[in-house]
Amino acid sequence: MSSLWILTTLDLYDPHFNKALVNATEDYYNAEVEQLSHTMEPAQYIQHLDTRVQQEEQRCDRFFETRSKKTVMTVVKECLIARDAEGLINRSFTDLVKANDIESLTTLYRLLKLVNKIEPMRTKWAKYIKVTTTP
Repeated sequence: MSSLWILTTLDLYDPHFNKALVNATEDYYNAEVEQLSHTMEPAQYIQHLDTRVQQEEQRCDRFFETRSKKTVMTVVKECLIARDAEGLINRSFTDLVKANDIESLTTLYRLLKLVNKIEPMRTKWAKYIKVTTTP
């Protein structure tokens, strides 16, 4: 915290630190998604995404100025959830429904709601209902 206070006092926080923080955060989470999205089981991956969003929010609250939190959290949610929302739904939805994994589906819905990407899940639900209820 004292280092951040020094950066703020010297007027270096916004032009240098904040930009580097956001760029490093984006690079880190893009690499993590690339690595884990295809190797983890869907339920585990959804739980992992939820945990990472919570961890980053706590980290922002603890270590960064308020002005950084909004930007960092936007980047985190974009990288972890929004960019691959439809792919995540396509890879996991049917299996989660068939397994009756209400917890993972609830978490997925909550994550998608954070980034206003609910519509693809609604569409998938509608298709699933039509296919499974058609005689």
